[in-house]
Amino acid sequence: MRIYLLIGNFQLEASFAVSIAKLSDLYFVVSIVYKRIEALVTSIGWVNSRKVSDFSTRFRASFRSLVNQYVKNGVVLDVGCGTAEELFLFCDKSRMSVGLDINKIHLQIAKNTMKNSDKDVNLIIGDAEHLPIKEASIDVIVCSEVIEHLLNPAKAIKCMCASLSTSGTILVLTPNPKEIFVKIGRKLPKKLRILIAYFLGFSVESYTKQALHGKEEHIYMLRDPMEIRKLFENERLKTRHFSFVGLRYPLVQAFNRFPCLLKIWYRLDNFLSRSYSLQLLSRRHLVAVFTRV
Repeated sequence: MRIYLLIGNFQLEASFAVSIAKLSDLYFVVSIVYKRIEALVTSIGWVNSRKVSDFSTRFRASFRSLVNQYVKNGVVLDVGCGTAEELFLFCDKSRMSVGLDINKIHLQIAKNTMKNSDKDVNLIIGDAEHLPIKEASIDVIVCSEVIEHLLNPAKAIKCMCASLSTSGTILVLTPNPKEIFVKIGRKLPKKLRILIAYFLGFSVESYTKQALHGKEEHIYMLRDPMEIRKLFENERLKTRHFSFVGLRYPLVQAFNRFPCLLKIWYRLDNFLSRSYSLQLLSRRHLVAVFTRV
């Protein structure tokens, strides 16, 4: 007879829970030894023991800076805007801001946010693969973390390109399907992924919603970032920017627990930046800009 333990909304078999408890005990011993080593190397100035959570958000800051460069008093469309958090950041710079999402609940949250602020955007419900937008009517299209959710991303890209004006720009942010954690996450058994996540500091309940390889609803129909680039270029757009940024969250968690690793990572990160292939394996997100001219 199997005994189940309830942790949050997730059930674990008793034997599996025992394995987690043993790992926890081992981690406790290792962390005590590590803290003493860390105190020593910090006292002699070898490394600055600071948090590095900015690694996990750097990709978003990089994308937002690009958006601000291209939004200049034109018509802006945020495809898959969600609760319109990104759209609210740059709507003041545009002549008209339009947010499109397939989720009615997200759009309602965005509308409620507008009521309590001075932001003014047009929110419409729609599908990225069937954009209810006139052709050549949009100056800037923002597509942030949407492509990986689509069953037919090629069709969505075609629709976006058709909606773009003759001098328009499309900015894309999407998880990198070639990243090493994505590849590992697809092959590891789910229980092993949960054990790794527990050791790195995830709660079991939240981890079941966002696994090591990303959110469960990620489909990744396009398994290579170069496929995304080719689809836009096939629509006669030019690539103005194409780079990989950000650090996978489990590594951020590891750095937060073991700050001494940070100096080693900085050196490794500089090395990884020199090679496209190494960036492809190590970076969390793809940031790309495509233009008509």
